[in-house]
This record gives sequence, structure tokens and C-alpha cells, in this order.
Amino acid sequence: MLSELICMPGGGAFTFAATQLEEEILEEASETDGESVSGSADGSQAAEAGEAEGKDYEIYVNIPSFTLRLIADGVCEKKYKVRVGKMASKTITGLGSITKKFKTSYFRYASGPQQGEVIRYSNIRSSYNGKIVKRIKIPYDKIRGLELEINGEVTGQIIHATTNPETLGHACSSGCVGMSIEDMLDLYSRVKPGTKVLIEYNPVEYHDETFYFYSDIYKLNPDYSDILEEIFNSYGISYTDDFIKQIIKKGKKQKKVNISEVYGEMREKLAFEEVSVF
Repeated sequence: MLSELICMPGGGAFTFAATQLEEEILEEASETDGESVSGSADGSQAAEAGEAEGKDYEIYVNIPSFTLRLIADGVCEKKYKVRVGKMASKTITGLGSITKKFKTSYFRYASGPQQGEVIRYSNIRSSYNGKIVKRIKIPYDKIRGLELEINGEVTGQIIHATTNPETLGHACSSGCVGMSIEDMLDLYSRVKPGTKVLIEYNPVEYHDETFYFYSDIYKLNPDYSDILEEIFNSYGISYTDDFIKQIIKKGKKQKKVNISEVYGEMREKLAFEEVSVF
């Protein structure tokens, strides 16, 4: 778990301290001894894009789908790919809001022989856990973040940019929600303190007559029957136990299931069985 955000006196600057925060922001060679992050809270000088447009945005994060959705007036306006907390430091679920927008100044090692030094470079891999293909200078001028209050508590779990896009779509952070630098800059320009945030662990989603099944990355063993029944009831869709079983069977294998196709397959099977009887 990340340590709590601490507001430093004077000038509005604040500092993060964490035991494994380099996993959150970057991958710096084989260093894993922690770092501190110093930055300044974004002031309210000029209206950000979201405020200027007069839109009342909401953020929805679904952990197993590795997605962050930006919702405006009940409609998903943008969808971003993210990374989430690993098993040992799961991303916290719940309802809350953005408490601060911040611009990071520097990342510094919190311990070890380089304690206090600025971390200047990040290693980029060919794929998640793949070979290191290049080493980049950290673009501090583009690093942004959003402090969150979830379930009434500021835990240190934030939404922020990462210099390692190959980690997106994986559960590998210390709890924070990581985004690409470009996506974070876009999101940052649209939202403001007070924007509602909902983080859920939802292994099944339903959109446009299609079920999307996601891996149970935290090994919570969800009851898929209960999940589908709740979805059907919320949409006023009639169903049978066999219908649900068929969707779950196909969903675990194919990950994407259109209910009209399943319904059609079941009707064909029923018609064939009725004909075979005679």
C-alpha cells in the first residue's frame, strides 16, 4: 500500500513517499528500493478544458478490463487503457472523487545508495517483462497525476502517467492506476477537483447486447450466474438458467458473447431436437 499523501507546508508543494513507487511511475534499471516524488498542486488560474466546456465528467475504472472510462451525461466519451495494482497491492475499489490535480517535478530515490538523487532515465521493454529495447530520459514536464479520495479516505492511490506503456493492461503497480503519458495529459485537461470517481472489480460487462468477460486477475472467484442475473434484471431481459449457463460457457472461452447469437443457437438446437423426436 502506498503511503498517504502529505501536504508540505508553504508554497502548496507536496511530496509522495512510497516503498515501491518506482513500479508506479517507471522502471529504472533494476532499482527497486523505492523513491519519493515531489511536485506541486495545480492551481486554479485558468479553466481547464473540461471546465470550459461546461461538462460534468465522471471517471469509471474497471480493474479486470484494465480500462478507465470518461463519462459525460451518462455517455462514455473516452476510454483509456490502464494498468492496475498487483495481487500484493490491489487497487482499492469504491466511490470517491478527485481531490487534487498535480504536476510532478522530480522523482527521487527514497533509500539505497542513490537516496535523494533525481531519477532521470527509464528503461522501455519490448513487451511486459520483455527485453529492454531502449532507455529514455523521463519527460518530467509531461508527467501529471490525480489524487483520489476513495470511500472517504485519501490512501495515496492515484491516477498518473507512466513512462512504461508496455505495462498497460497488466496488474503490476503498487495500487495506483497508470496511464500512458499522452492519455494522462488528455484526461488531466478534462477533469477537475471534485470529479466523481468509481473504481470497481467487474469481471463481466454488458454493452449493446454483448457480454464481455475478463480474467479474474485478483482470484476473487466471482459468481457469474449472479452477475448475469443482475444484469438481465437491470435491463428487464427475460432469461432461463440454461440461457445463463450457455452464455457463461461461451464467455469463459471466447471472452465476448452476443446474446442474440446464443438465443439463436438455442432455438436451432431445440427445433432440431423436436424434429428428431418424430
